[in-house]
Amino acid sequence: MEFTRKVPLAVTTNGIGPDEVTARARAAAQAWGLPYVERRRKAPLWPLLETVAEAFLVFSRVDVTLWDGGGSLSFQPGIAHLRVKRMDSGVFDEDTFLKVTEPREGE
Repeated sequence: MEFTRKVPLAVTTNGIGPDEVTARARAAAQAWGLPYVERRRKAPLWPLLETVAEAFLVFSRVDVTLWDGGGSLSFQPGIAHLRVKRMDSGVFDEDTFLKVTEPREGE
């Protein structure tokens, strides 16, 4: 895909995952209306951030990470599962994420 100007957000892979990762990334890009950018094996992401997109959702075998010029932020379902288990057991004050976001009942 040829880009004439940088897009705000695009999708790619970490460049080392199996074909299933590429298929998931392509499907997500299509579902979300985002461009998918092919990435060569182990190619660095920084050149793509300079020329193609302001940020990337990078799919790997185990997670999806948001990368931009300032670094990365990832969501890992395993951690969310642990948070939910703690909340179900009534433990709310030990979770830093919950302290910072201060969710209310129903959110």
